[in-house]
Amino acid sequence: MKKLPFILLLFQCYLLSSQNRVLVLFDSIQKKPIKNVHVKYKGNVFISDSIGNVTVPNLKTGKFYFSHIKYLDRTIVLSQKLNDTIFLIEQNNKLSEVLISYKKKRKLTFETLPELEKGIHSFASVLYEGKIYVFGGDKSILKDAATIALKEASESNTPMKSLLLYKSYISYSSTIYVYTIKTKRWSKLKSKTQPKANHKAVLIQNKVYLIGGKKISRNKEREYLTDNIEVFNLITKRKEKSLKNKHKAVNQGVSRFGDKIILLGGSVKRLKSGKQKFSNDVTLYDTKQNKWRILGKLPDPKETESVRIKEKVYLIGGNNNKKIDKITSFNLRTGKWRVEKRLPNKMSKPAIEVNGNLIYIFSESNVYVFNTLNSSLKEFKINLLYESCEMFLSEGYLYLLGGYEVDPLQRVPSKKMFRINLKEFETTRFKTF
Repeated sequence: MKKLPFILLLFQCYLLSSQNRVLVLFDSIQKKPIKNVHVKYKGNVFISDSIGNVTVPNLKTGKFYFSHIKYLDRTIVLSQKLNDTIFLIEQNNKLSEVLISYKKKRKLTFETLPELEKGIHSFASVLYEGKIYVFGGDKSILKDAATIALKEASESNTPMKSLLLYKSYISYSSTIYVYTIKTKRWSKLKSKTQPKANHKAVLIQNKVYLIGGKKISRNKEREYLTDNIEVFNLITKRKEKSLKNKHKAVNQGVSRFGDKIILLGGSVKRLKSGKQKFSNDVTLYDTKQNKWRILGKLPDPKETESVRIKEKVYLIGGNNNKKIDKITSFNLRTGKWRVEKRLPNKMSKPAIEVNGNLIYIFSESNVYVFNTLNSSLKEFKINLLYESCEMFLSEGYLYLLGGYEVDPLQRVPSKKMFRINLKEFETTRFKTF
């Protein structure tokens, strides 16, 4: 009987231990204990000690909220099967493919702006003194007539309509459209360009150099590379002259370097097999002296989109008979090539724009922000499923224009224009790669 008080004491300790549970809070990277973590449960607050331990009610299941000034908030549903060690992520850590915000919007929001007169994609464009100038482009409508007709008949349970109703047609634009950002209005210039598509525009002072691309024959059965560079004066609003083009290609990378233009790759021919042949030339055109010279060779011939930041030209995505999933750089000072980043998705003709050391990239419902200083890549979601658009940056907004909606059965050029406030990137969730 003398042993009874001791047994009762053991039993009380057992009951106490069964009613509580000790969790251990650790830094996810350094694996060190974290003190002063606030653990909230139904209005009660428990705080971890100097070795990261915190005592909480021992429940079969319960939702606990963890917070600390240096770490990301975390909510966990604890169960008896769950490990008692909890890891928290420090707020300034850049972890691969981890959502770094839990309270932000899921997708970027955007504003719809006035539409173009007609839908186009694969056009050339520049931003100059608060106006967006659009030159030419592809306004063709391509449809898989038989599949569309059969699908509509099946869905409506009616006879299949004539395939002529779903006829495709090929057409390239010669129109110059102008969008005034301040007034949000479109207009057209009286001047025209050569009808073409898949070309690029480079702005040097007040002159636009329209380079590369393709044109079609009068019977619209054959395509040809354009063999000239049209120079358009934005002051007089007229074509000034036509120059010889020694880097003839479709969808080549084009970047400005002072009064010089750097041209990279592009496709030069479509073979009988249906595949394309690509250029590996890296060419420099001096607009002052009207002279050309070879700078080097692409390690992988392709179509591509490019921008220059300081001494590097960045090539983003592209096409070499399949979509490409990397960002490559060409150092103009050393002549060396480098793969800067692997993209999470392959993209053939993304819309790109530069803001300081950041490159904004849009392709098929994703906007990426690539930091050229530390090679980090952020992926943001947006409800715009478009391809082959153009992007512009003006007064804190990104503008997206044209392109075509991604649809396996048809390619219909878009008339639409959208803009995204750069502040959206601060309030929207993203993945880091």
